[in-house]
Amino acid sequence: MANYYYLGRSEFPTILVWVSLSVLTAFIGLVTMLFGLSLNTGADARGYVLKDEKQAILHEINGGDLGSAMDVISTYRSQRGGVGDAANLEKSFVDDANLERRHAKKVMAMIEAGASDEDLKLWLASQVLPGLNLLVQDENEQILFYKGLKSGGLSQENALSVLERFETIPDEVRDLIHDEDFVLEEGATAMLNQLTGEKENVREEINAGLDEEKDLIEKVKEMTENRNALFPKLQEILARSRELDEEREQGLREQSEKWSAFLEETRSVVKKWREIDADYHGKDQLLIEKQNILKTKIQGQDYIPPLDLVDARVIEIDLGAGRVVIALGRRDGLRKGQGFDVYKMKGDTLQHVKGRVEVVKVMPDYGVCRILEGKALEPISVGDVVADGDDDKPFDRKILPSYVLSGQFIKSYSRGMVRQMILSSGGLVKEDISKNVACVVIGDRPKEEDIEICRELGVRTVRVRDLPRHLDYSPEEIGLFKRQSWE
Repeated sequence: MANYYYLGRSEFPTILVWVSLSVLTAFIGLVTMLFGLSLNTGADARGYVLKDEKQAILHEINGGDLGSAMDVISTYRSQRGGVGDAANLEKSFVDDANLERRHAKKVMAMIEAGASDEDLKLWLASQVLPGLNLLVQDENEQILFYKGLKSGGLSQENALSVLERFETIPDEVRDLIHDEDFVLEEGATAMLNQLTGEKENVREEINAGLDEEKDLIEKVKEMTENRNALFPKLQEILARSRELDEEREQGLREQSEKWSAFLEETRSVVKKWREIDADYHGKDQLLIEKQNILKTKIQGQDYIPPLDLVDARVIEIDLGAGRVVIALGRRDGLRKGQGFDVYKMKGDTLQHVKGRVEVVKVMPDYGVCRILEGKALEPISVGDVVADGDDDKPFDRKILPSYVLSGQFIKSYSRGMVRQMILSSGGLVKEDISKNVACVVIGDRPKEEDIEICRELGVRTVRVRDLPRHLDYSPEEIGLFKRQSWE
């Protein structure tokens, strides 16, 4: 047994060498096999690339078929999920539609994403090429069309077919084909020769016309030189004409200014004459009244005014408070402080004076007066009438006081509100200042000439902020005015 043990130990290196050689041989075989497989796979990949490049070139040369591609897609949708459906789609795209494998892969991806046939058709329409062969064929057909159009032999049917297929043909060619005088079978060359022969005489006429035109040009040049020679004289005439126009305009301006001054002076004279006439008439009437009063007083009797000078009736009375109410108000031009004589009236006849009253409160349609004088035995009663006396401020309800507005009306009251306040108080609003104006209302920034005219004529002025008190308006009434809209 010991011999076997030592024998085994002596043979162990040899066994190890053989085992190592066997392992190395197996490894070399495995590497060789894997290398062979990789070479085959690379060769297959290069083969697919070459096929795709070849198919791309064929697609560019022959063009693709969109209708066949849609038929292949329809078949693929019905067989989708079956064995080899993807490979069949790629093969049919290449063989039937003359497209490329990349198109088939893109279509399968779009179908997986849920794309519709319309989406697929729209994408494929952007990928399908018409093909160089078709383009060359179209070019050859157009060349033959133009040759036939030139030399003749082209039928009407063929010509219309070409026009319908090719939109790039110019409009001039289309018009020529549709021209009734153009014969397709004879061609454009024959038509040109015919027109050339017919127009030989036209050329001679044109040449004769050109000669006549040259003569006319020479005459025009001569006339132009003569006209240029007349230009200096014409300029002198125009300059003189302008001077005369300026002199005439200056004369018209001076005459217009003189006429305007004459009209202004005439208006001023007429205005002053009217004022003098009105003043004279007023003074004449006042003189007549004073004479009547004087005659009455000389005779020892009370002055009885005529009925047309009676101003109002007494409509209410309170003897205990010493107050009477008369049918005169702010709308009639009544103001505080106005005095009246009270007359007894019987029928249509004034009898005698019963007392005196003074206005203390003014309302729109009536006035409240306090009794200044009265008779105990014959007190003032309802139905008596009032008229301004000798010592009272003249009052006539038929003659309304007039006002003039001067300046701007922005801060206190608007111009429209001031105008309405005056109209509601029985006044009139006028534009010009005269002696007959009762008062001038001064607003913001009044005109200096208006103030000067008031001083010269002695016309009273009142500031717009004092106008409510002047017209006897209460704060409540002013508040009602302000709540309204005024321009």
